[in-house]
Amino acid sequence: MYIQALTKIQRPHWAPLTRDGKGLVEVRFQTENIQHRAIACMGHYVVDDGSLSDHVIFLGGLIEKGEKFPKGALDKMQRRKKDLIKTKNYKPLQN
Repeated sequence: MYIQALTKIQRPHWAPLTRDGKGLVEVRFQTENIQHRAIACMGHYVVDDGSLSDHVIFLGGLIEKGEKFPKGALDKMQRRKKDLIKTKNYKPLQN
């Protein structure tokens, strides 16, 4: 899937996470009165010719139930980000 932003996305639809989610961002959207959160990381990705390209890489999604994420959800997203970094093709943005 390829998504290109045509305008700058800001709060309340996009927000950096803190604490357990440090280094991750959430994209917020609603369907049928249900709040959804797509968790992503931002960084540079090495493309075929060796150059760097800015990317937002989605790591997973959640349905909001109250004000908190389900227990362990952000830990799982952080593990996915670490696995991505191990590929050597992804260079995270510094927070």
